[in-house]
Amino acid sequence: MDLETFKQHTRNVESFLNQEVKVFEKHAAEITAEWEGFERAEYYENAHDEYWELSKVYPNIQRKSELICIYTILENTINRICLGYESFIENPVKMKDLEANGIIDKGKCYLEKVVLLDFPTNHESWIEITKIQQIRNSFVHAAGHVKTGNTDLIKYVNQSKYLVLKNDEIEILNGFSEHCLNVFEDFFNELFIRMEALK
Repeated sequence: MDLETFKQHTRNVESFLNQEVKVFEKHAAEITAEWEGFERAEYYENAHDEYWELSKVYPNIQRKSELICIYTILENTINRICLGYESFIENPVKMKDLEANGIIDKGKCYLEKVVLLDFPTNHESWIEITKIQQIRNSFVHAAGHVKTGNTDLIKYVNQSKYLVLKNDEIEILNGFSEHCLNVFEDFFNELFIRMEALK
């Protein structure tokens, strides 16, 4: 799946979730319009859980799932690039032979040390990817919790308009998935320029 298709998918899902909340709010307002204050308050109290699910729970599940899925696009693309080089570079060292954590770090190591690519380590997109990687890892390995000693990640979350930290737990806001995809696109554009320079 290409990045633009995934961007459109994330927009469509967010739009659908927002529409569901609006439909719920409109329905609640219409049926309680002529009710007494006590009856209206009781209705909203009983409907609170449903509203909470529509407005918070479902979007949170979707955004976490998108992050994990989007990250696989990054992993798979880097993996395919490295496999492509392995097929025509005459070097016995393969990506799988390298000591590194995960596909992304192994791919970076392979491209730098075996392919001798000028990897864009200092490019802003790669720096952002390292933060996205930490966010992804916090959901996969720690249910979104950030250790209080991880001051760099806490600072990143607090400065992001797409993330919120509540009780040491990250909440993803609307727009983070598309932001990640834009960062990946910038990174691959820069990486491909450097790959062309090797030819």
